[in-house]
Amino acid sequence: MTTRPTDPLPPPIVPYAYTAGRAEAARLDPAMTDLYIRHLSTADPLADRAVTSLSHLSDDAITALVTAGLSGDTVELDGAPRPLRDFFAAVPTSPPPWWRPELALAAQASFHANADVFMEAFFAATLRIAATRISKSVASTGAVPSSEGVGRIRHSSHHLFEIMLPGSLAAQRDGWKMCVHIRLVHAATRRLIRQRSDWNPAEHGTPISAAHLALASANYSAGLLQYVTLLGVPLDRDTRRGFVQIWRYVATLLGTPEALLFDGDEARILLFREIAERSEPRSDADAIAVTNAVVRVLPDLLGQTDPRARAATVRSTYRLTRALLGRQTADLLKFPNHRIPYSLRLRRANQRFRAIRHRFHPASRSATRSRHLALLLQYAVLPHLSYRLPPITPSYDPRQQDGHGL
Repeated sequence: MTTRPTDPLPPPIVPYAYTAGRAEAARLDPAMTDLYIRHLSTADPLADRAVTSLSHLSDDAITALVTAGLSGDTVELDGAPRPLRDFFAAVPTSPPPWWRPELALAAQASFHANADVFMEAFFAATLRIAATRISKSVASTGAVPSSEGVGRIRHSSHHLFEIMLPGSLAAQRDGWKMCVHIRLVHAATRRLIRQRSDWNPAEHGTPISAAHLALASANYSAGLLQYVTLLGVPLDRDTRRGFVQIWRYVATLLGTPEALLFDGDEARILLFREIAERSEPRSDADAIAVTNAVVRVLPDLLGQTDPRARAATVRSTYRLTRALLGRQTADLLKFPNHRIPYSLRLRRANQRFRAIRHRFHPASRSATRSRHLALLLQYAVLPHLSYRLPPITPSYDPRQQDGHGL
């Protein structure tokens, strides 16, 4: 019996905002470029059908059913529409065969030992994500961060905090619940954006597409490790593999196609990020508005009220992120160019000094860990977790929604 060769895939449909970028990225890797472009028009049919099936219900009824599904309450879920039951039946409830618990623990231990640096790197990765056309999905909901609404950033930070707790990605634990809930929030947001007349799929592709989920995951996994290293924290091989592994599973729970996760290979993920960013259109007004708003909202997130302290936080954040993102990206985003640039070399020297101090003075290590815990509690922990979805009725104005981001 002979095997018929697999037919080649047809050329991807290219949203016209991506035409020039695709040509540039293809010079680096044509196959990976087409993989990215193809998924710009791919959504999440399973989650989209689940959300659509709830559109006739009240917000409280939707929340009760979603909470039941996240909690494994099969009795309550029996009364849910079939597409929602199909969605929860398809969500992974145990780690895949490639999951290695010892690698995850190594990554989680490193995160908590260097939480201040990881959170700085996470913030820079968030800005790098927002510099792409992903920002258009954020801007289309009207949920650009402001001093009146820090929920989006705090929710994203809390998500990182939860998935970096040992065991939190087990089914029905908080990290797992947040991932699956965010997937449904994305579907609800996608539905709202599609109802708006100013979203043009022929130009932009699908809002919150599979391609953009993969790009966000690449920035939060291999990209974040790159920033942590630049900031002076040495990471061994197992820690790096563990961190990328965690984000590979998180991305799976968020509905990202496995083909865009590259088997958790850090080098291939970084290559994918470069190709995806070359494919992206130039940062536009939405990207400029979203990224600068994220920087300006940081003092609110930290609970700062003194004007001088707030100004100092914003100024130091711009200096740090300009150093990590690079001059070209920072200039496109109209980040201020301070007279004294941030010195990554000096920062790495300070990190080496801290490591030496911890080695010879164990008490200082305990004090540092206590400060990190206080930072995480202030910066990343929500007072309570809610599993509500954005209202999904056609008459709802998405510019009023409380945001949960990528």
